[in-house]
Amino acid sequence: MADFLEKFPNPDRNEDFYSEMDEVMARLISYYASELYFLEGKLIDFRFQDSKFSIGNGESFIKVGDHYSEVEKIYPSYKNQFDTLKRENIGRIFIILSNKKIVLDDGLGIFFDLATGKITDILF
Repeated sequence: MADFLEKFPNPDRNEDFYSEMDEVMARLISYYASELYFLEGKLIDFRFQDSKFSIGNGESFIKVGDHYSEVEKIYPSYKNQFDTLKRENIGRIFIILSNKKIVLDDGLGIFFDLATGKITDILF
């Protein structure tokens, strides 16, 4: 968390909150519409709803506002996890993450407007 704040100083919010799931105090750091959650100094969750932050693989990156087709440059097999939430006119790409051979319980969610294809949220 200290390294993160050094690279991204002056958040809009930087406050402790009680994590009921872990039964400990954690930290919420937000910049406009993007939120990052830290537990014991390590990033555990995030939700990006603006283009301040991007995610990538070192060569290609995506951020809110990009077209969802850009996801394929980072995660070529994402189409296997594509679905729509028709009532809300939202598409969702869910990417299962792993650490070497261990599949993580959480995944990466990328939500986009079905009409425009523009990414509206990226969350973990």
